[in-house]
Amino acid sequence: MIRFILVILIMLASLGAADDFIYHGSFLWNDIRDVKAQDNYLYCAFQNGIGIVNLDYDYSKKYLFSDVEIPGDPYKIQVFDDLLVTETESGEIYLVDISNPAAPQMMGSFVPEWEIWDWEYVDNFLYAAIEYDGVVRYDISDPENILFDDSSMTGIRVIDLEVSSSRLFALDDYNGLLIYEPDSEGFGEAVSQMLLPEQAISFSIYGDTIYAGIRPTGYMVGSIGDIANPVYLETRESFIRGDNIFITNYGTVISNGAVGFELIYGEGETRIDQIFPINETLGFGEVFSYKGHNYITYAHREKGFVTYIIDDPQTLDIIYPSMVYASPGPIKQLEFHNSRLHTIGPNNRYEIYDISNPDNPVRSGRLINPPYRPAGMFSKGDTIFVGDHMTGMIFPALDNGFGNPDLIQPFFSISISLGQPRIIEDYFYNGDLIYTYYLRFMKGVRRDIDGITLDIINWEFETTTTAVCFRDNLLYRGTSDDKLEVYVIENDFGLQLIDATEIYGQVNDFLVDDTMIYMASSDGFYASVTNSPGLPYIPALFLFHSIANASQLEMENGNIYVASDDGIFVYNMSNPLSDVLLFSGGKPVSKLAVHGNYIAASDEKAVYIYSIPMTSVEENLPHNIVVEKPSINGYPNPFNPSITLVLKNFRSVGEKIAIDIYDILGRKLRSLSASAVPSLAGNTEVYWDGKDDAGRYVSSGIYLFRAHARNESAFFKAVLVK
Repeated sequence: MIRFILVILIMLASLGAADDFIYHGSFLWNDIRDVKAQDNYLYCAFQNGIGIVNLDYDYSKKYLFSDVEIPGDPYKIQVFDDLLVTETESGEIYLVDISNPAAPQMMGSFVPEWEIWDWEYVDNFLYAAIEYDGVVRYDISDPENILFDDSSMTGIRVIDLEVSSSRLFALDDYNGLLIYEPDSEGFGEAVSQMLLPEQAISFSIYGDTIYAGIRPTGYMVGSIGDIANPVYLETRESFIRGDNIFITNYGTVISNGAVGFELIYGEGETRIDQIFPINETLGFGEVFSYKGHNYITYAHREKGFVTYIIDDPQTLDIIYPSMVYASPGPIKQLEFHNSRLHTIGPNNRYEIYDISNPDNPVRSGRLINPPYRPAGMFSKGDTIFVGDHMTGMIFPALDNGFGNPDLIQPFFSISISLGQPRIIEDYFYNGDLIYTYYLRFMKGVRRDIDGITLDIINWEFETTTTAVCFRDNLLYRGTSDDKLEVYVIENDFGLQLIDATEIYGQVNDFLVDDTMIYMASSDGFYASVTNSPGLPYIPALFLFHSIANASQLEMENGNIYVASDDGIFVYNMSNPLSDVLLFSGGKPVSKLAVHGNYIAASDEKAVYIYSIPMTSVEENLPHNIVVEKPSINGYPNPFNPSITLVLKNFRSVGEKIAIDIYDILGRKLRSLSASAVPSLAGNTEVYWDGKDDAGRYVSSGIYLFRAHARNESAFFKAVLVK
């Protein structure tokens, strides 16, 4: 018998909020994976066991009410009256008798032949939903000799099961809701069926009413008052996808496994509809009632599991960024167009949101067939162009700022397998260049007043393309083998390779201004000087900031925004070599879009809206404090053979300042260091003797110096003349 010490934090509302909610308790256990509620008990799956919490128990004793050891690390549980079913990471199913919660007993176990989507329990039979084979069942009347009973029911892709009044309800991804009458011979054919107008992902039954969650947001309502003729009633709007739907005496609770929960309380003008994101949770939220209050509880990665009273949404004061799109899987693209946010996400969804009130994003449009499988979009004027994976076509659509965009003619083909399409306006002064790249291939068409000219670009490379950038008659290409290749584009759109440079990590995105090409790579944020004297094509590469997996760049209002695993970084390009701000506090970001002072950012599970303060950091400081930025200079300049570097205003007291020295090709030659000093304590001087790490004197040329400590950095350029 396992006995884990239970640390319970009971915090009254008067003690304040935690995690930006009114916080009501946290059970600090070892690796909680799932939690379910029944009667006055909470059942939890944790490493090596199942624990039971008695809500009537004296919490001050800080012990579990009971537990039972389960080999194989259980991570998912379901509770059916006197039976608990848990699945382990190794795929084995264990049955636990919970008829006496004070003394749970192991009953038996078995290994199913398929991946199980959901379980239900009726009259000594466990029913299992399995992909592409409907529902099968197991006879557990003898728990020590569990038998597979091949009494499978019809169904193509059953994803959710429920039992009500001894009937089994099965949600089929293709056939809607199927209803079966149990008997000893198996279910066979459904006795009735309710077709659904949209694809449902979950459902719950309350009396004679069925509630089904749909992608990407909203839910459907149906009636089973006449079981032989179930009736679909209506579709209702909500902000997030309904992984689980619960009905309480206050209203509807929608629980999303990735992002939190939504409360839809009241009707008409008194209706309250608000999202409450929760970070670091596992599985779906579980709603239960206890002593006159409604609760929602989640397994939590850090706090065991957390529970909140949800009687009154007004008491859950949320200051998290607003949530726009909630769906597991990567968000492919975010773009602002006509002040609306366009999102392309998993499950072939193209959704458009009105964020005029960023605290309450509202879905204001969508694109459906076509495109069938949107690969990405770009916009020009009032027109958006959406690439489609399935057809290899690009579909223009008119977006007037509200409602669904209207598809317009002509559609045009660009590639068999599309990546995100992109546009360069007035390229070579012969009309817009529309292009896409995918694996080793790159395709492009020209669009001008005479229409569409196909196959302007039809290039194939030896390696996979990770990012591309056009600049005048040059093509910069990031490759899968961590190179930056530079090509001349000839008048007939042929290519001539003129340079291939080893770079740091894999380039994920490019951004261009007048004299620089900026690169987001798996190793950091880099810049390439493209106007080096005598070297018009070879990039001079240097590091702006070491960032984990920088994935996307956006430029707006003189700032560059970098999406990365370390969060959102904002660079003020009015002084491009010194200013850096970690904006998001480190929350991983894979995609972003910027519009005015708003950032839309995705962590691959949801999209969040952030507002950017319009005042600078310096303007918010007391007026009697003068803030000077870190800087590095040197004398003499030009120099021969040595130079003294002068560092000012580095405030990382007690830490070392690193000074990296690069040549014009971006090769790191030498690293020096100095002690950081307070800004009021004077300057720091560092001497460089003109030698590289091997002790050799460097040759004449331009040299870049980067001083950095923590998030402070500064750059300086000097010339060596011999």
